[in-house]
Amino acid sequence: MKIGICTAIENIEKAQAYGFDYIEVGVGAIANLTEEEFSSALEKVSAAGIKPEAANGMLPGTFHICGEEADHEEVRSYLEHVFPRLAALGVTRVVFGSGGARRIPDGFCREKAWEQLVACSKIVAQVAEKNGITIALEPLNVRETNVINSVAEGGKLVDEVAHKNFLLLVDYYHLGIDDEGYDGVKSYGSVLRHAHIAHPKIRTVPKAGDEGGYEEFFAELKAVGYDERVSIEGHIADFDGELPEASKYLKGFAVSAC
Repeated sequence: MKIGICTAIENIEKAQAYGFDYIEVGVGAIANLTEEEFSSALEKVSAAGIKPEAANGMLPGTFHICGEEADHEEVRSYLEHVFPRLAALGVTRVVFGSGGARRIPDGFCREKAWEQLVACSKIVAQVAEKNGITIALEPLNVRETNVINSVAEGGKLVDEVAHKNFLLLVDYYHLGIDDEGYDGVKSYGSVLRHAHIAHPKIRTVPKAGDEGGYEEFFAELKAVGYDERVSIEGHIADFDGELPEASKYLKGFAVSAC
């Protein structure tokens, strides 16, 4: 397994020096770059020994996938702008969390909202395929959104979208904060294509002695045959102080899980 860190492109050299295999960037940050800024980002990535192999935050929270204000063409247009940029940087996995954009408005029919979510996800998958990107749908805890709140529910959407470029992510923090357990991981392990990790209760950077139970998470990933990327996505109090040790610590589990 590869171990990465969610951070900006300007930190790519530090991430490499601290032992990470890749970085995971924010989609919005890349979308908002001017052409000149994007050229500079390409140069920085080209000079680095690792790449931004993944990206998260696929859609702005102001977008609407579900409800009366749903605008799937706005989604398509945005992704057709940013996905080519991400692909040029080396991104092959884009995380579809976007809890605000996919939230079902209060009082709106959930059955209709689900149909909208499936339809929009098919558009997302089509644009992703054109750019050599695989979408990793992220189940989020119930505090962050009100749909796709478990791995099993995410797997159901993946099944209904039925596209090879629209698969699933598992996030250890979201599993832990909702006490979800591993049944969904076991059921949908074959479609897992990305993973996030942080302390399962307080979302901090994993470290030895914090009672995070990370060994079990890696063991469950191994049990379903997962051997791709695991990105730290958590609150970083001290980038230079925490991350070198976090990289070594998680790589120990990743190696033993292979």
